[in-house]
Amino acid sequence: LYYQAVVPNFGLFAHKILNKLGNVILFANSGCLALGTFITEWKGGAKLCDHFLETEESVKKTVDRLVAVARYFNFDGWLINIENRIRSELLRNLELFLRLLTDNMRKSAEFSRVIWYDSVTATGNLKWQNMLNGSNLRWYNSCDGIYLNYNWDDAMLLQSADFGVISRIFVGIDCFARGCIGVFADRSFAKANLMRMSVALFAPGWICEQFPHANPIENGLKFWKKLALFTPARPILELPISTDFCAGFTLFNFDVDCRACRITIQAQREVKILVNGVVKESKKEGEQIMVVIDEPIHLVSLDVCVDDFKECSLHRACIEEL
Repeated sequence: LYYQAVVPNFGLFAHKILNKLGNVILFANSGCLALGTFITEWKGGAKLCDHFLETEESVKKTVDRLVAVARYFNFDGWLINIENRIRSELLRNLELFLRLLTDNMRKSAEFSRVIWYDSVTATGNLKWQNMLNGSNLRWYNSCDGIYLNYNWDDAMLLQSADFGVISRIFVGIDCFARGCIGVFADRSFAKANLMRMSVALFAPGWICEQFPHANPIENGLKFWKKLALFTPARPILELPISTDFCAGFTLFNFDVDCRACRITIQAQREVKILVNGVVKESKKEGEQIMVVIDEPIHLVSLDVCVDDFKECSLHRACIEEL
């Protein structure tokens, strides 16, 4: 969660029909597209699908509820993960569900996404394809994209490109390396990048789960550094902004021209404010530290440091154009 700036889409996955939305909301507020997850699994999931896919009316009601949840919590779409068999007579309504949800989410949120997980085939069988092909093309064509299962190989990716727009094909990469080619996530990333396909990175919490007694910040830096070539940061293009620097050590990148600006930092200790790599003279009022730049500036970077740049503190920053 320290790397929102390099994540264009975020979805929280857990084995519940609707997942907890706290982290989804956090990412939605950080500027990336945030997706909720709608998941059904095994016998219980099959019964649920029997119920909400029973009629066109039940499909429309389900879509209306999902759109309402997304609108209320201010996120941008859904990952649809159906991991149970679908009866043949319900397949038409499953397609209707995907099309309606995609269309109605787009009306609700301009940049919405509805992504289908590679699980159920066009005949209703639960059979992961690990590629886009004739067995799952029906679902791909009914929404904004497909999230491929993790057991793909080079040939499968090449064949997938024959069936759809490559940017709408999200190549699944499991951080636990379960079934991943090349074992390491960065090698799998490189292969997907070579194909110019998108990536669905599953379980980045591996950093903490696999190494519970290690420093998660250090491991996070090591992990994401290997992916830096494939995960460019989103620039900030307009003011004002307000941010909590995650973990308190972020160098914030911009590409903004302004006539003049005021930078306000909230911190319980003395900090140095660097604008475009240069320490600026500041004024302190209680916990607020302020820098005023009263001339035109092309804002490229902001950094906040203590102890002669060796350590940084957790704080809130606000940048306003004057």
